[in-house]
Formats: sequence, C-alpha cells, structure tokens
Amino acid sequence: MQKLYTFMSKCPGKPKIDKQVARYIIVGVASNAIAYLLYLALTRLGVGYKTAMSCIYVIGAAINFYLNRKWTFSAAQSVRAGLARYLLALALGYILNLIWLFIFVDLAGWSHELVQAGAIVVIAVYFFLINKYYVHAALRNIKRKAGR
Repeated sequence: MQKLYTFMSKCPGKPKIDKQVARYIIVGVASNAIAYLLYLALTRLGVGYKTAMSCIYVIGAAINFYLNRKWTFSAAQSVRAGLARYLLALALGYILNLIWLFIFVDLAGWSHELVQAGAIVVIAVYFFLINKYYVHAALRNIKRKAGR
C-alpha cells in the first residue's frame, strides 16, 4: 500500500493530497469494494439487504479498524482505548446506514444496490472524520497537552 501512496503522490498534474486522506482512500476503496461485492453476492443468494449489510458491516469494520489504526492514522494509544471509541463510532455508522436503507429502499422504493453504494460513500466520509478527530486522535491529543 505504501508503494501505491508514493505513486499517487508523484502523479504529474495532481494536487498534493494529505497523506492521511490518501491512505484512508486507499484502505476505504479496497475494503469497501470487497464488502460491496460480498453484499451483492449475499443478496443474490437470497439474504435480505439489511441482513447482508449487517454482515458486511462487521467484516469491513474489523478490517478498516486495523488498517486505519496502523497505517492511516498511526495511532499510538492502546488498542483498547481506540477500540472502545471505534465501537461507539461504528454503532452510530451502522444506525446511519440502516436508516439510509430504510428511507431510500423501504419508503422511497429505490434499488437497494444503488442505495447501499451511495451509503458506502456517505458513511466513508463520516468515518474519516470520526476516526481522525475522535477514535485515533483522542490519546494523542492528551499526550500533546501533557507535554506542554
């Protein structure tokens, strides 16, 4: 993944992109593409779209927590502290995704495949912000204040 980030940062004509944002995008695109393909496979096998979303959410969350903690945000706090915050953020993200499906599929009658694809993008923005400013940054900020 580091090679891909280095390649992206050297592309001519590309504006400079924040290192964390680039890494988050790489992790997110890879994990969400796999999760979305699993979602489509599960729904094609007859699993309900809300159940399929719930299954892939757990898998995607575990992968994203590990990769974003280690590679994207280089978190220094204990796994326990970061994990507790992540689980809270994850629960809110899950509820947002479920509400998104309910509104646009159940009430509006849109295609669940398209709605879930859109939800992935919206929830990814939410997760970047919550990961950067709450999940992986909390103890780093405490350490900075203590060093003053």
